[in-house]
Amino acid sequence: KKALRHEAVHVAQECNDGNLLNIKQKFSMNPAKNKALKESIKISKDENKERQAYILESKPKLLKKEFKKYCL
Repeated sequence: KKALRHEAVHVAQECNDGNLLNIKQKFSMNPAKNKALKESIKISKDENKERQAYILESKPKLLKKEFKKYCL
């Protein structure tokens, strides 16, 4: 489920003209995801987008709201 939500964040970012989602709240990433983040950055070359995806994959209600806002 988290992988699907993670990729949904990237879709929403693309729907936002390739930009980060404009989320007012400040969230921190679980430090246990640091290794996965580093690996993802090697592929995407965009730390900010990957960090946002790792944060929002654990926040399904917020992700759903943002996905609707940017993609529907």
